[in-house]
Amino acid sequence: GLFFHETNGKAERMNTISSRSNPIFANSADSRRSINPNSLISTLSTRQLPGVGLFFHETNGKILVKTIVSGGSAERDGRVNVGDVLIAVDGTDVRGLQSAFKNAIVGPEGSSVRLKMLRGEGHNAFGYEIDLVRGTPEYFSGLELVQRHEDELQELRLQLKQALAEEQQVSEEVERIKRLLATERVEKERRDKDLEMLESSFDEDKNQLLDALRKVDLIKRDIEQKLSPVQKREEELTEELSRQTDKDRLRKEYIEELQKRHEARKHELEAQLQIIRKQRAEEQVARMELQAQLVKAQAELRTCQELEQRKAQHDAIFKQRQLEEERDMFKDLLDNCESLSGFVHELRTRMEHLRRDFFEGMPVLPPGAVQTTPPAAAQGAAPSYQDQYFLA
Repeated sequence: GLFFHETNGKAERMNTISSRSNPIFANSADSRRSINPNSLISTLSTRQLPGVGLFFHETNGKILVKTIVSGGSAERDGRVNVGDVLIAVDGTDVRGLQSAFKNAIVGPEGSSVRLKMLRGEGHNAFGYEIDLVRGTPEYFSGLELVQRHEDELQELRLQLKQALAEEQQVSEEVERIKRLLATERVEKERRDKDLEMLESSFDEDKNQLLDALRKVDLIKRDIEQKLSPVQKREEELTEELSRQTDKDRLRKEYIEELQKRHEARKHELEAQLQIIRKQRAEEQVARMELQAQLVKAQAELRTCQELEQRKAQHDAIFKQRQLEEERDMFKDLLDNCESLSGFVHELRTRMEHLRRDFFEGMPVLPPGAVQTTPPAAAQGAAPSYQDQYFLA
């Protein structure tokens, strides 16, 4: 905002208006100075538009940076120094325009303005341009808070995405284990069928052996009834029976070995099944934990959304309060201006009485007398600039 007080050839700062303070007027010790109420009202009307956080001092046709407001756009940028001279605003030269440029600096909150500055004097002087964003310190603090909330929301979204990806991996692993179990089940059924076939083959061989034994008994009886040459045949048949018996024993041992291997494989598969079941239980626990984390992340996301809604409501209430405070300040300024106008009128009346009383005893100049002009005016001296103080 801009707030300054002009005097004849001098400048006196009246007050700096902030968004949370009430106006305080500084009374001048010189009773000859006067205050223009129209200047105060027109200056206060620009308070609703924020500037870039620079307090300017206009003197001798130059617009100098007097103070940099803490938390403002200029302090955040860091390139403007106290003592720099303002040359142009958005490409418009403001040198010699006195206070007419102040409305070009202020503007809507969040908009940008380009300032052309000059630093140094003589050969060491150099100019630079800077783009600043209009806004109050509260506006920039709010932007930083919104940015932090957006970063936290992005991080939560990333965590949610990672949790979903991990859940997908767990689901794929479960499906793979299911397929493995199905394959093992099919393999077990195939081995059971092979075992049944072996058992049926063993039964057939056993029946065949029994039939052979019966035949051997019949042949033995026939041989015993025949002559001795037949005994030799009997011995051969006995040896053949012994060989068949050995074969039967070997087959039994082979079947027993197959049964032992089957039992060992069965125990191994049961142990693997137990391990798979345990892993599945652990995966279910991990999935429940992931679901709990997902619910927690969703709750935090809802909390962030509620915080954003509360912030919007708080900003609306804050803006409404600020508008009411500015209206109250404007009303107080009008009341103070009316009282100051009455005070000025009373001072002027007293000065008129004092002047009348003072000049009643003074000699009157004759009609032909000529009033001399001051030497400075007679020589055509350059007009002096009026110093002004204001905040942009």
